[in-house]
This record gives sequence, C-alpha cells and structure tokens, in this order.
Amino acid sequence: MEVVNTTDKEGNKIKYKKYKGRSFHMQTVGNVEDQLRMVETFKVRSDDVFICTFPKSGTHWVANIVIPLITGSIGFSSEENGLTLEFHDLSAADEIEDRRAIGSHLSYPFIPAGVKGGTGKVINVLRNPKDTFVSFWKYFSTMLNTGYEGTMDGFLRFFLSDEFYMSASWFTYIKEWTDGKSNNPDIQVHTVWYEDLKENLYDEIVKISAFLGSKVDEKFLREVESSVSFTRLKAAHNTDTGTTDRWKDLCKDGRLPIYRKGVIGDWKNELTVAQSELIDTAIKERLAGYTFNLKYE
Repeated sequence: MEVVNTTDKEGNKIKYKKYKGRSFHMQTVGNVEDQLRMVETFKVRSDDVFICTFPKSGTHWVANIVIPLITGSIGFSSEENGLTLEFHDLSAADEIEDRRAIGSHLSYPFIPAGVKGGTGKVINVLRNPKDTFVSFWKYFSTMLNTGYEGTMDGFLRFFLSDEFYMSASWFTYIKEWTDGKSNNPDIQVHTVWYEDLKENLYDEIVKISAFLGSKVDEKFLREVESSVSFTRLKAAHNTDTGTTDRWKDLCKDGRLPIYRKGVIGDWKNELTVAQSELIDTAIKERLAGYTFNLKYE
C-alpha cells in the first residue's frame, strides 16, 4: 500500500491510500491489504444482510428499512451501532449474536467470498450519478480530513476518474456490480434504486421485506414506512444517538452530515451546464454497452 498525496493543475489537494491499482479513502482501516483480506475471508452467516452502496446513494436510509425488518423492532439505527466492512475492525463481528446488517461501499470484486458463494443476502443500492455527486460534494464540504481540499470542479474531475477513493468510480462501481450479478448465479442480490424509494417507498419496502424473508404484516410494514421518512431520520440523527467516536476526527461530535435534502433532482440547483454535460459525456463513454434507467427528476 502507498499513501498518495497529489495536487492537480488547479491546486486541488487529494490524499488517499492506494493498493494494487485501486484507490481507497484514508479512513479505510490500516494498510488496506490486511482489511481487504479480512473482508474476503469474513465468516458470512446465512442470515446476514449486506447493504452495498456507492456512497451518498441512500445507505443509511436503506439500513433503517432493513434493520426493523430483520429485528421486528421499530427504531432508529445510527453509525454508533453500525458495522461497515472497510471502515470498522471486523475482529469482533463473530460476537454479534443478533442477525447482522453490514454496510459496505466496496465494489463487487472486494466483497466477502462467502457472499459471492451465495451465503447471506445483498441489497445493492444505486442512485443517479448527478445527485450522487452533488450529495457527496455537499457532504465532504462540511467535514474535515476527507482527503480532498479544493473546488467543486476539481472534485467532479476526481469523482469521474478511476482514481476516486471509494475502491472505484461511480461508473466502475455500477459496471462491476452489474457484471457480478449477471455472471454469478449464486449470489443473492436485490437491487434498489434511490429514485424508486423516493417515488414508491412502501412498495419498495415490501419488495425488500420479501427478499429478506421477513415475517411481518402490513401494519408493521406501514410502521417501517413512517419511521424512515426523511424528516424523522434527520431529527433522530440530530440527537445524541447520531454521534459516534468513530468519526470524531471528521466532524463535530462524530455526527456525520448524512441527511441533507433527501430529494431527486437537486443537481439542477447545484451543477453548472458544463458540469452536467461533463457527467453526460462520461455516462455515454464509460457505460457504453450497458443500459440503465437513470432517473434525474
């Protein structure tokens, strides 16, 4: 592993960990190699649920849907009681007795071998790249030690590149997960689009519940729907429950700025025409041969 410190031609500063040609955020545990080995050999249980998302695609929203469905109890789930494959010490994972909901932003090649072999279930959450980028930029703009210092333009170029430090760019991520699901008949995956959640929340909750094999009735599903409204999640996150020591070097009280607007189409308010067209061009060039029904409003 090497730590890359670079400055682009406009003076934007980028810092990340690099391992075997892939870039990882500085918050990735340790030297990356050891963490990825732990992830690959992670002892997956048959009832594990992995919430695999590109960042800022609805990770915490879906986690708060999944956890009631596997526990049978309505309540807010925060970073404090979460487990993320690349950002947490996995050595104590076996001590968790309850059914586990485990998060990850890793692209398909890096997920546990057991998951690829069909053990456990994956909910793969995706979002259109324009809103994803804007949400990511706004998120990092309010934090410290993110590994990026610079302009929105510079961050967009970085976001579009394969140097992006979440193990893959958005484009590589969506292609690798699509190919992984298509080429591996063993893996158990349910794909959820952020935009579909916004448009038909209850219907999507029903689909997730069926995929997980949850034995709950319509009344409970409606309670889940109510509990994961954006306003309720944001309010709960702003209490002490939303704080954690894990991220105290990134933001005040360790409260990640997770919940901002929770809408589709905010990119129209934030991107310039040139920035929007740059993303359009990248989609055309880098997703050639793939068909996705990307919704932007």
